[in-house]
Amino acid sequence: DYEMKRKNCRISDNTPPQFRTGTCEDNPAGRLRGTDPNRNYGGFWGGGGASVTWSNDTYRGDGPFSEPEVQNIRELQATRNITNLITNHTFSNLVLRPPGVAAMGFPLEEPQYRALGAAMSAHNGYANDPSFQLYDTTGGTEDWTFWTAGSIGYTFEIGDENFHPPFADAVVGEYTGGAGTAGAGRGGNREAYFEMQEATAAPDLHSVIAGEMPKGHRLTITKSFTTETSPVWQDDFGVEIGDPIEFADTLTYTLEGKSLPSRRFEWHVNPSTRPIVAGRAGRDPLAPPQPAITGIANPAGQPAENTQYPAPPYEEFQFEVKGLPQYDNGWVDVHIDWGNPQTDWDLYVVDSAGTQVTSSAGFGDTDEDATMFDAAPGVYTARVVNYDQVGPYDDWGNASVTFRSPDPEIRNPQKEAWQLTCSTRDGTARTSRSVIVDRGKRVDVGQVCNKAKQR
Repeated sequence: DYEMKRKNCRISDNTPPQFRTGTCEDNPAGRLRGTDPNRNYGGFWGGGGASVTWSNDTYRGDGPFSEPEVQNIRELQATRNITNLITNHTFSNLVLRPPGVAAMGFPLEEPQYRALGAAMSAHNGYANDPSFQLYDTTGGTEDWTFWTAGSIGYTFEIGDENFHPPFADAVVGEYTGGAGTAGAGRGGNREAYFEMQEATAAPDLHSVIAGEMPKGHRLTITKSFTTETSPVWQDDFGVEIGDPIEFADTLTYTLEGKSLPSRRFEWHVNPSTRPIVAGRAGRDPLAPPQPAITGIANPAGQPAENTQYPAPPYEEFQFEVKGLPQYDNGWVDVHIDWGNPQTDWDLYVVDSAGTQVTSSAGFGDTDEDATMFDAAPGVYTARVVNYDQVGPYDDWGNASVTFRSPDPEIRNPQKEAWQLTCSTRDGTARTSRSVIVDRGKRVDVGQVCNKAKQR
């Protein structure tokens, strides 16, 4: 039962009284009591890809940031100027980046994000994908740390077998790139982490505020704002959806002059404008999208349960993505569904070379939707895996492939500023000014602690 545990041990307000007794290790609800911390962050909390049900493995919690583990990371990010981060999970051999939800659209930083992900996955052999290509999630770590605080963050899904595989395999082997791992001979996660460490010095991934200040003085940058959750789902199928919840956020970072070798400083910070309001990447369509493909037959027979994909058994169907000049498909959505939410079918899509290009492997619902973006023209194969059956055999059906135009680029004119304050040794504020600095840019504020002369 606990092999699949992904939640903390807190008793939520929604836990029925009969399941509130006992310890985390020994209670009437087993692994199902608690909240999934990776659905509890305030950014986009409450949307699809998380459960409203206390016993579900992806229960989102009683409210945004309701869990102490998540509150701790929020406090860390809000008071430490973290420019890059990795959150480690198991399993599936993936390096995942925002967005967690396809409908959010790609950030303006998508080219840099994709390139750094490729540099890391070159060492561990993992797929380099946006998070929604595993399945849509809301309330995940990067839903807040990137879109709100501006940190370039990734989720590593480590290993290719089980949530809690043997330590020698999942930790040591994957870290070193040992024999039998996807990163064998490439350096493994150790070299991938070094790529991320080096990226903290990459000037195009964060911002720099430079200038001079007296020894012993302190600089502070701060920004306060209101953040919205997703429109809050009232059930696990999105039939009834309520209004978003607003919550206050404050980011405050300091630089101590006493730690500097001279009066001159270079302060490496996140950009002043939050990615959530900076805009979205995209392009204008050059042709209409391809018509939907429906009436896809379910192959005869019943494949056995399989928790070891990419090993067989699985069922398959093929479809063709056509391209310019006839069609311009920015998004391709592959869909299947079934009847029982306790049954778990998974969906994987591979190209003509057998390389996986997208997947959807959620659980606790009755459908899978695998999304491809800017898919190259060609023939693709959808593999449908019978991961788990509960009760009478529940087959999948209603397979379809639908196509959407690319999203046009959105650049918001809104610019946000850091409030930069210089304080003396006793904490007295000496000067304060607004500073706007974009990602990849540098601003020189001069002798920042000098008061302007009065006229």
